[in-house]
Amino acid sequence: MPLIDRTIEPVLRTLAGQYPVVTITGPRQSGKTTLCRTVFAHKPYANLESPDIRQFAIEDPRGFLAQYPEGAILDEIQRTPDLVSYLQPIVDASHKRTRNPFQMLVNIFVYLRHSGAIVDIPDDGQRGD
Repeated sequence: MPLIDRTIEPVLRTLAGQYPVVTITGPRQSGKTTLCRTVFAHKPYANLESPDIRQFAIEDPRGFLAQYPEGAILDEIQRTPDLVSYLQPIVDASHKRTRNPFQMLVNIFVYLRHSGAIVDIPDDGQRGD
């Protein structure tokens, strides 16, 4: 299946330069993962849908996040809701609004005390991931 050129990419890049956390929401199979992995190809990727990765994040959230000192794409973070509570102090301590330590892909709204941007991918009827 060919990739759909997303007009949201420049907006996502801009927001990532302004906020330390970018949350991408949207319906299933709308291209959230593909978009994020394309825009942030230089970032490590962790899929929290995988049982072993999710279990590590649940059992040792500090150790899990410590693997990504320069940030990561955290896919399906809604599967580990407590992880956000460990992520927030890292973001708050960084005080670096020009770097983007984490991009999170979620299917639910995650609120991080106004320190993040939210990008919603509308359901346009075309499925990408």
